[in-house]
Amino acid sequence: MIYHDEIKQDEILGGFQPTVSGSQPKEYYNEEKKVIQETSDDIIQNIDEAGRRLNVAETGTIKVGIAANTGGINRANFSTDIVFWAGATQENRTTAPFRVDAAGNLTATSATIGGSLLDTDVDAAANTGTIAKSANTSRDISNAAYTKIKEFAILVAGSYDVVFTINNTDNNFTTFGQTFKNGVAVGSEQTSATNVDVTFNETISGLVVGDLLQFYGKTTKAGAPWGTVTNFRLRAVIIPNATVNTD
Repeated sequence: MIYHDEIKQDEILGGFQPTVSGSQPKEYYNEEKKVIQETSDDIIQNIDEAGRRLNVAETGTIKVGIAANTGGINRANFSTDIVFWAGATQENRTTAPFRVDAAGNLTATSATIGGSLLDTDVDAAANTGTIAKSANTSRDISNAAYTKIKEFAILVAGSYDVVFTINNTDNNFTTFGQTFKNGVAVGSEQTSATNVDVTFNETISGLVVGDLLQFYGKTTKAGAPWGTVTNFRLRAVIIPNATVNTD
């Protein structure tokens, strides 16, 4: 209720009517304290509009730019939802060249952090790049079937030059080594049949964040450790980022 002390009866009778937003008031009272009763649809409308204003940040989207040059802030219902993006329409924000999800995971085509360039377009010429990560511990190869022995988790997408050294401890048998990605062979099968360290390297392309780059080994005679693997390494012209899961 809105109370008005100054409205005179003759003003109302003479044609003056106070107004509120929306529909006109249904009734006027001419008592000493004049009462204006807003209609129910006015009240509902005002509450609804106020609610929308209060909740716009919770339920809305802020966008700037045009088409593929759009960036913005988007609401999130799940941790995987993209909340910040740039370089794509809102509909394509999940593949935008720059994006951050509600869990804080950042994906960017490239970035300069602390003066160091991280780039997804790594050009890893064979055995010429900088050693980015190493799993150098000597591990035995003793199974007749391919078995995972070493592993990296990839934190920057791109191409990596993979290096490893294998040795066969008995000339009567052969040791095998191969690079796998997420449990699937992606590198060429390499072998050693002599008690001499042999180093192999090749470029593995198309890696994305979260991929597991692995060394698998086997030997023609299971049981005793007839072979070893050392110096499982990643090289790149631009240093990538990875963690050693199994050394």
